[in-house]
Amino acid sequence: MDWLTINVTEFYRDRAQWERLRREILPQLLKESPRPRIWSAGCSNGAEPYSVAMLLDEAGSKTHPRILSTDSDERMLAMVDAGGPYTERWVRDLPEDLRDRYMIQDEEKRRWSMQPDLQRRLPTRTLDLLKDPFGARYDLIICRNVVIYFEDYARDALYERFLQALRPGGLFFIGSSETIPNTPGDSFERLGGHWYRRPPRAHAGRTAA
Repeated sequence: MDWLTINVTEFYRDRAQWERLRREILPQLLKESPRPRIWSAGCSNGAEPYSVAMLLDEAGSKTHPRILSTDSDERMLAMVDAGGPYTERWVRDLPEDLRDRYMIQDEEKRRWSMQPDLQRRLPTRTLDLLKDPFGARYDLIICRNVVIYFEDYARDALYERFLQALRPGGLFFIGSSETIPNTPGDSFERLGGHWYRRPPRAHAGRTAA
């Protein structure tokens, strides 16, 4: 379990992919689903779901959608619930405009914490990806640099479960060292970069479980 919970994550890690989410993917997603269902699987200390929450607020989402944040490490989930604190290393790639708007720096200027309003938008839950049931019809699932630690057979099974947890046309955001292999039949469509999509209903042979 210690090996699987390395918890290497940062705000805006792989900045180009987050800027794509900010400029291109998120505006389109909000047009399709004004209150999107979002799940951060293997959320670690919350840097990634909090990054999404900032961008959702910046995009002017009026419904304040919540981002389900799950992990098998309860220590990390406690940090998400508390909104930090996060060191300078964790926030070094976060654009300053987002950091200054949504985070609070301590008096010694060494650590940052999330604004309380954003903390309320990240409900947390302990979840074992290999054993526990997934939800369904998510618009966006973020699972970055988690599946790479599993054996091939478990990895393939997880990708299939993530596929079925998305709505047709739903998006899947993975890490920079990951790729999803092409498989016959229903599978993810690659959108470039670290982004994949469940094929729209017209092109898929089955619906979400």
